[in-house]
Amino acid sequence: MNLSAEQRAIIESDLPRFLVRAGAGSGKTTVLTRRYLRFVEQGINPDRILTITFTRRAAYDMKTRIVNALTASGHAEAASLAETGPIQTIHSFYRRILSENALVAGLDPEFQDIRDAVAKPLAWQCLHGAATDLSQDDQEINAILRDLSSTKRDGRRFPTEFEKLGSEMMERARNYMAAGINPWEYMNRPEAMYQAWCQAFAEWMGTAFPLPVDNIPDAKEAAKPKKLPHGLKASLVHSDDYREDFDGPDIRRTQAWMRILKESVTRLNDAMWERQEFDQTALEGLAVDLVQTRPFVQARLSHQFDVLFVDEAQDLSRAQHRLLEAMPIGHKMYVGDAQQSIYFFRQADPEGFQRQADVWPTLSLAQNFRSGVGIQTFVDDVFRRVWGPDYLRHDIVPEFDLDADPAPRYEGVELWTTPQGMNYAQALAQQIEALQNEGFKLNEIAVLANQHRMLGQVAQALDQQGIPRRVAGRHLWSRLESADIQNLMGAVSDPRDDFVWFAFLRSPFVGLSLDAVMDLANRKQIATQLETYEPQAYADRVALQTFWDWFRLLRQRADRMAAWEVLGAALEKSPYMVNIATLPRRDQILANVRKLLVKATTYPDYPPRQFAEAIRDIHNYATGDSDADTSDADAPAVQLRTIHSSKGLEFDAAIVLWGASRTFYADSLVYSVEGDLWATGTKEQAAVRALHHQYADRLKEEAKRLLYVGMTRARNRLCLMPTGTNYILRDALEPYLADESIYVRRGTIPDVE
Repeated sequence: MNLSAEQRAIIESDLPRFLVRAGAGSGKTTVLTRRYLRFVEQGINPDRILTITFTRRAAYDMKTRIVNALTASGHAEAASLAETGPIQTIHSFYRRILSENALVAGLDPEFQDIRDAVAKPLAWQCLHGAATDLSQDDQEINAILRDLSSTKRDGRRFPTEFEKLGSEMMERARNYMAAGINPWEYMNRPEAMYQAWCQAFAEWMGTAFPLPVDNIPDAKEAAKPKKLPHGLKASLVHSDDYREDFDGPDIRRTQAWMRILKESVTRLNDAMWERQEFDQTALEGLAVDLVQTRPFVQARLSHQFDVLFVDEAQDLSRAQHRLLEAMPIGHKMYVGDAQQSIYFFRQADPEGFQRQADVWPTLSLAQNFRSGVGIQTFVDDVFRRVWGPDYLRHDIVPEFDLDADPAPRYEGVELWTTPQGMNYAQALAQQIEALQNEGFKLNEIAVLANQHRMLGQVAQALDQQGIPRRVAGRHLWSRLESADIQNLMGAVSDPRDDFVWFAFLRSPFVGLSLDAVMDLANRKQIATQLETYEPQAYADRVALQTFWDWFRLLRQRADRMAAWEVLGAALEKSPYMVNIATLPRRDQILANVRKLLVKATTYPDYPPRQFAEAIRDIHNYATGDSDADTSDADAPAVQLRTIHSSKGLEFDAAIVLWGASRTFYADSLVYSVEGDLWATGTKEQAAVRALHHQYADRLKEEAKRLLYVGMTRARNRLCLMPTGTNYILRDALEPYLADESIYVRRGTIPDVE
């Protein structure tokens, strides 16, 4: 491959530390590989070049490219070192740091990654235990459980809403703690919390008046044209009312939630330390703390590595920025593009990437080698309007044509409409058939949706049209059905592992209610207690009797059976298939279970425990299998993906399917984007609304970046298909479609479906 001038400048740069803004399709992997090769040729061994990325697939691809480049250039020994060298994900690097410094960190040198089958039940148990114990003497916590509970429906002590919200907030708090933020900042400081609420509300309103204010009507007038919530007085108050309001019910409720979360997080951390099994969030926090606070560890890293490469650096979280900044490595190069930061839900911090650009010299890769000129021009015109002067445009090299039309012609760009009387999935299936008739190969056509739920409808429409398709989703080994089978193997082989039994009894193999399982868990030694346990609910008694009818005999024979025989017998005798038949994704689950059974037969001599360990190892360390296909796996097929999963890929024809996002208010807990402020209440509570909108605004900005990523996956054909109310797509494209001199194939943006 011939290098461009900007690529060569980066490869040959003598800057010790710099950042590369790499636009879509600009050949950043080629540049990183060539610069790696340059350091090797200067005498640096590959085991001293640390290369960090964020997914196992990306790490595997990067290692393959580097090893092949070293081999082709005659560096066979270096290629061998790179094969086993530190080209890895950020999370595997955490593990390496902690393994090499286990005694300094206070860890057992044999510490393990916690199994998925254990992690969620363990978090639930800590959440429930904290709420139960604290509610004994805390009326506010009792009120939270009472208000969220569904007593009239099923009499459950811990409602689903509490479990879902509590688990999510526990994980958020732990992520913020790893980033050096104190999520409990205001827990015991109601006046400070109240003032922070006022400030958050004022920033959202865009007002210039001080808080608290002396005149509510004037404050309302100043805050126009934004609609004020009914709870305005909770945040805009006369100073004489100040003390009464900061001791109000919403403050007390928020503090109660914080007490639950802090105690739950403490218990979870203690449980992982006791087991010496840690999840990724815990490993991140431990590694960051170790590197930041131990000069000995920093010195060790400086002796280990001479060069640090970070790919997709826009996806670094605040905690990861802290870790890498503390590492005293001489040469550092971060490669990324803030315009492609689409992992806010994983704590990605694109602002941190921008801050790094303010500190380090910044070079750019702007020339796009992927997309046709018409597609590049269209993307540039759209996003120059969306992002203004901050947009990193493509360095387009147009074809020279004296007869070219001076008006913009977006060759290769199409907008697909939904005809009246037809849904979007049916219309899309017909358009894909038209692409196939044009000569596009099915396996080079990809449907990229901003929401996974849309892919199911598209798959059904393509099936009806007789067009082969393949859904690319989460890999098979991270699915709940994989965890179900792992827990089955654990239950038949080890009656002492309460966390495995907790999850197993909740799985479709048994189907006990969470109340019953929590009751058993509180008694300890679940498997032993189960023989004499009498559930209160009739449905649980039936489920437990059904369970014993098939499980007793299987457990007696399991030590003489292979794992595949155990699984086959359990699927035949248990109600697993009946129970999953009512689930929304039952067809995919059934296909995955069949695939897992086939996988088990490839380990014909593995007993149940060994197969459970194999599932864990495959999940943790391999690139993994995708969900089972419901069509012929060898046949060419249209790829159905979320835009998130398309990152790093490219397709001859990319169809961007964009549906309206739904955001709901609820009587629940919300938190600030910065992580140190919480609020609870209804949508009319001023602080809740302010923090909710702060979070929603961040999601809107990410949605624009997601659209950019989807549009830049196409090589020769970019097809855009909005559905429903799409403020992002409509606002981005409509000005260019209003001008009839602009050429875009197949119509305009459709009306609301």
